[in-house]
Amino acid sequence: MTRRRKSRSVQATEEGIRILKESKAANRDSEGRRLTFERIAEKAGVDQKTVKTFLYGGGVDPESAWAIAEKGFGLKVTDIVGIEAWNQVCSKSKLPKLGHTKGLENTVLATQSSLEHHNNIPRSGAVEFVGRTEQLSELHQLLEKNNQVAIAAIAGMGGVGKTELAIQYAQGHAETYKGGICWLYPKRGEIGVQIVEFSIAHFPNFTLPNGLTLAGQVQFCWQRWAEGQVLVVIDDVADYRQIKAYLPSESRFKVLITTRERLGKPLARLDLDVLKPKAALALLKSLVERERLKREPWVARNLCKWLGYLPLGLELVGQYLAQDEDLSLGEMLRRLKQKRLRHSALKNPEPTMTAQLGVADAFELSWERLNDAEQRLGCLLSLFAPAPIPWKPNELQLAVSEKDAKAIKEALESQRITQEILEELENSLEATEEAKNKLVRLNLLQPCGEGIYRFHQLIREFFRQKLEALPEAEELKFYLVGYIAALAKQIPDSPNHYEINIISPLIPHIKEIVKEMSQYLSDSDFGYPFTLLISFYENQGLYALAADSCQFFIEKLQTRFPENLFSVTVGKQKLARLYMLQGFYKEAEILFETVLLFFKKYLDAQHLWLITIQYELALVYIFQNRFNDAEKSLLICWKKIVNNSELDGFDAEEKFQIHENISEDQTLAFIPILRQQSCPNKSIDILITVSNTLGKVYKDQGRYNEAESLLEESLDIAKNLLDNNHPAIAAYKNNLASLYNVQGKYRQAEVLFMESLDIIKNLFGEYHPDVASVINSLGNVYRSQENYNKAESFFKQALEIRKNCLSENHPDYAVSLNDLGLLYTEQVRYTDAEPLLLKALETKEKSVGKKHLDYAMTLNNLAIVYFYKDQLKKAELLYVESLQITREILGKDHPDVASSFHNLADLYCRQGKFDEAEELWKKAFKIALKTCGPDHPDTIQYQILLAELPYIRTIPAESIQKMIKAFPGRFALADLESKLKRKSKENRKAQGFRNQRQPRASIIEGISSKDIFPTPE
Repeated sequence: MTRRRKSRSVQATEEGIRILKESKAANRDSEGRRLTFERIAEKAGVDQKTVKTFLYGGGVDPESAWAIAEKGFGLKVTDIVGIEAWNQVCSKSKLPKLGHTKGLENTVLATQSSLEHHNNIPRSGAVEFVGRTEQLSELHQLLEKNNQVAIAAIAGMGGVGKTELAIQYAQGHAETYKGGICWLYPKRGEIGVQIVEFSIAHFPNFTLPNGLTLAGQVQFCWQRWAEGQVLVVIDDVADYRQIKAYLPSESRFKVLITTRERLGKPLARLDLDVLKPKAALALLKSLVERERLKREPWVARNLCKWLGYLPLGLELVGQYLAQDEDLSLGEMLRRLKQKRLRHSALKNPEPTMTAQLGVADAFELSWERLNDAEQRLGCLLSLFAPAPIPWKPNELQLAVSEKDAKAIKEALESQRITQEILEELENSLEATEEAKNKLVRLNLLQPCGEGIYRFHQLIREFFRQKLEALPEAEELKFYLVGYIAALAKQIPDSPNHYEINIISPLIPHIKEIVKEMSQYLSDSDFGYPFTLLISFYENQGLYALAADSCQFFIEKLQTRFPENLFSVTVGKQKLARLYMLQGFYKEAEILFETVLLFFKKYLDAQHLWLITIQYELALVYIFQNRFNDAEKSLLICWKKIVNNSELDGFDAEEKFQIHENISEDQTLAFIPILRQQSCPNKSIDILITVSNTLGKVYKDQGRYNEAESLLEESLDIAKNLLDNNHPAIAAYKNNLASLYNVQGKYRQAEVLFMESLDIIKNLFGEYHPDVASVINSLGNVYRSQENYNKAESFFKQALEIRKNCLSENHPDYAVSLNDLGLLYTEQVRYTDAEPLLLKALETKEKSVGKKHLDYAMTLNNLAIVYFYKDQLKKAELLYVESLQITREILGKDHPDVASSFHNLADLYCRQGKFDEAEELWKKAFKIALKTCGPDHPDTIQYQILLAELPYIRTIPAESIQKMIKAFPGRFALADLESKLKRKSKENRKAQGFRNQRQPRASIIEGISSKDIFPTPE
């Protein structure tokens, strides 16, 4: 058996091996296609192991040797194994000798039916067919699903690979269609003639009877067709009506159509989209050497993305790169971005490719089928951003006629859009819908949801090129920009989350307008698209994006209106607010001071605008824990409001006329931003806001009685003046609830926080930083009541919202980490608490610095973890550092300072340093008695500790160590006496957890009705 196998094997000669290796190393076969072991094996019909054995000099059976050489490499088998060796092996078998290769081919390819002659499948130009496995399977199911004539259409935009998919399907299912595969080209002439010519060429003794019409001849051909299932492929159908009369009627015929049109029923349609990113990269890899792609992997991905994953574009660029081996992918991408569709890489296909048109030429075929109105609509839509376009006929009224465009331009130039023009546009709506439907039918415009469409980016580039050639190009740009500005005017200054969801699809297009076409905005409309972007991001808590938009607006204002310093300064005031919301307090303070200095030159000292800026400076001081500065600033505001003679505020439009260099037209441009900045109509609103904020400052200073009086009074007055769902009501409830929580009035605090949360969710939706702030505050209320499960749930919700809406480097995110870590500490979950507190400490150091009360708070809480883990040296260092920062910021008589004294005293007591502990508890008691009163839990606790200290001193050191071992991680000397726990329910919390502060960085306590919303504490 073994000897018989050996006698029938054949090997490549040394020269043959060299030829094979050189051919493979060249990465191209005789047809110019890339060679891999997988590809060679596939072409030869053998496995890869056999190919490798033959290539490296091993023996294989002669049938495989012939297939590998002649089919796999396109070489003569005798050149590889030698003539004598070939004839010798053939003489021992039924294989023909040299000179009889035709007989050999018929033997080796016996698996290919004699019906192979009944097809005219075009040669595939794909080096490697990727990313379409599912589509091939789906296509076969469409053709096989019923007993009638199955007609399936592969539909898609030009260049998406419809023809190649049909070729691959036909080649892969040749055995299924034993009756033959007939390939027809409508664009090369009448398909009826092509059907007749196919029959004559492929069927022996086929003769047409005389006297038949062309339709009759076609029917005769179908009736006399070879037995078995038949696949008829009609490639690139432009008009289904031109082929319908020639289609077969027997169920054994399957008709496959490729078309750019979205044909409807009764045809079964397979909509072919671009490749997935991974498949697109695989296609590029099949054309370009892998080493080149490995050198620039991310550039390769970006190149695929820029080409929109379009197979035609990828293949053209891949072939171009293959020809120029010194061209880097980065340089290729740069050139494409510069020249776009005009680059030669996208214009000249290789002869071996299936598609023989460049990208622009492929799209041109569809362009030629559009009428003038449809072409203009496509050009107009290309001005939108490369993002889904909302199409709502009652809102998106697009002018497609030259007359409409000129009318819009005239209206824009006169700074008005009349009702008459809008009615005229309404009349053109039906024509616009028809034009849109035609773009969709030709797969130029892709549906991507109900009422939502988008261009492929290369088609968008194509239409943009066409736009520049249109005589009405400028008019179309004026129209679109005017339309966007008109929409922006209709959006409320402070959109709620419902309105935000409605306008979200328009945001990418508004950004495109302000970035690329702001020069087409009239002076009166100039500010509206910019301020819409700012408020859109701000009202979602996306403050960084809002700040970027505001900064861009300021730059555009400086360019367009270089003399109008007033408008630029108003923009800076808005930017300062956004900096404050991001926790950039120093930057905000500098900007507010600059704005205040500017307006002092032009406004009366009692002007409400100056009071607004002074108030915003007070907020910045609060965020920096500069409570004395904040109190002074707020009292200045209070006095100025009381002394102000214009208690009803001021007319925003009138006050814009404060600079002689500002024209009336330029003034109108800045009404949108002033509309967001202006003061309330009644100074009583300002007084309430200032009073409420002053109450917060008193609370932070430990002046609880004064704070409670101001906070309750301002809330009562606001309820009488404002709607129950007004954001100011939510703000005032938050601040009062925060005070109640500190005072131990937990039920009252919970009710107010819940009421505030309902208001904020209705205004901003479920995911907003202000929502997170209230949820976090509720978590602290539940933690104080030892409802740990509920507290953990709320803390985690707040953490997730802040992570998504802000960032992991935002101070508020650090607050959530701190509070969750604090909760775990109280639950004796020190392993969970420590990393959270360390992360919070790191974040606060980056965001607010070490000389900040929030940083001191986290130091304190981390020290508590080390205290209970019996790492007392670490704990002492952190306690001392926290105490120093707290005293420096709050002064020596603040309740938080007393809490820091208590924590350090407890640690000294545990170390046996009773004298040091007693001194600190005395200081803590004195402060608590002065600031909180004799009935406050902290005051009671410090008093009891001082009373019990003599007893604690008597406990032997051995007993202390035993108790530490008995209660690992939980033992504190302050907990020894049960009497202590009975008299102070807050003992465990007051022991160290009291020194915590709620989020500050998202307070928005402006004077205007839009901005009155302080963050819950």
